[in-house]
Amino acid sequence: MASSSSSTSEEYIWTEAPEEAESFSARHVTLAVIPHITGFLSLLGSTLIVVDVYRRRFETVYHRLLLGLAVSDIIASIGFFLSTWPIPEESMTSWGAIGNLQTCEFQGFLIQLGLATPLYNAALSIYYVLLVRFNWKQASREMIRFERVSHGVAIVLALGTAIASLVLNLYNDANLWCWIAPHPMDCVNSIEKDDGVGTCIRGDNAWVYRMAFYFCWLWASFVVVTGCMGAMVHAVYQQSTKMDRYRQAGEAPNKARWDRVQSVAVQSSLYILAFILTALPVSIARILQAKYNCTSTYFPLSMTTVLFFPTQGLWNALIYFRPRMGKYWEEQRKRSQQSSSATSSTSLGTAFTKFFSPMSRNTNSAASCKESTTHHASTCTTERLGGSSQMSTVPNATPEETETAVDASSKQTEDTIISSDHQNDDGVVVPELVEHRRSRNDPIDDSTQMAGPL
Repeated sequence: MASSSSSTSEEYIWTEAPEEAESFSARHVTLAVIPHITGFLSLLGSTLIVVDVYRRRFETVYHRLLLGLAVSDIIASIGFFLSTWPIPEESMTSWGAIGNLQTCEFQGFLIQLGLATPLYNAALSIYYVLLVRFNWKQASREMIRFERVSHGVAIVLALGTAIASLVLNLYNDANLWCWIAPHPMDCVNSIEKDDGVGTCIRGDNAWVYRMAFYFCWLWASFVVVTGCMGAMVHAVYQQSTKMDRYRQAGEAPNKARWDRVQSVAVQSSLYILAFILTALPVSIARILQAKYNCTSTYFPLSMTTVLFFPTQGLWNALIYFRPRMGKYWEEQRKRSQQSSSATSSTSLGTAFTKFFSPMSRNTNSAASCKESTTHHASTCTTERLGGSSQMSTVPNATPEETETAVDASSKQTEDTIISSDHQNDDGVVVPELVEHRRSRNDPIDDSTQMAGPL
């Protein structure tokens, strides 16, 4: 039945019978080599996330959910990186197969544990909606309860289905790697026989278990992340509408709130798009396999699967470090502009700048500021801009007013520094971190700033 279906759909389906695969084509080699590369890149990306989250001591719910996502992806990426190596050596359908039954089961177990990856993606999307749409606090009891449920569901489902598949002898050669598959590939499942007796030696009714143990949860995660994306778009629209009403009423809108909403919406959308990019090709391949009742799919689709399905960790790392890299390049750009501006000023001539520049006169006025306060001509206050002290002239100010202005400026600067240093990766200030720093009187340390993404 499988061979006839393949023969009638040759223009759509690329497959070879085991007896015809003794000499492997370039397609076989390509499909076997690419997962080594994509799996390694995903493994590297997720490892970088784990290291960074550990360095931050698992500070927020976001970091802990992302840690679970990264760890599950590391496990699955190891399985994908092995590619065809663990497939039993006697297999005639996979190039590079040098393994045995035990190595095949080991790889299948690792890949099945990767079920936690889409589940964590769904949890991360819900987290963003709770944070932005419903204004849940990071340390609230409800958010902590949601985090625990998310970890529990992901770990129990992934570990439970992985162990069940091992007990049921479902891990076999699946062409690209070992996973839930029938053995031999062209066997008849017992569910398809009237007498309930199939011809499969291992992996009987594998397609049923594939759906029950993996794809139903993958597609459920699809639905969740799609709904969350819609909720985020709605939240951005609502905030934009409020901004417009404030402007029309002549009131100053809350620009800081608007910036945070935009930042979080962009970051969450990128995580969702990365999940869709990696999971969509393998979903289409599985649907085609079920429709045409074959063991392999159209080669370009198989190529897309091995290119994107194992790369979840790579995209997550790029998204996770994106805001931090954006801030770094913005600082470099500003420094470059300042350097260029300083060079241009120097080229005008030192003498001209010293004696005729208005900036020079302001500097001289600032230097003699204290001497003129007794005549109430002017006083100076210190304003901290970007971490540097700069003198500014305040006409007709008394010494008491000057002292009050200095205190207010210093307090505002301190609050600004605390706020920026204790924002989480969504750009939201975490109150418990602020109180922790104030209670310990710790100095601001750039190495511990939560300037990450999401």
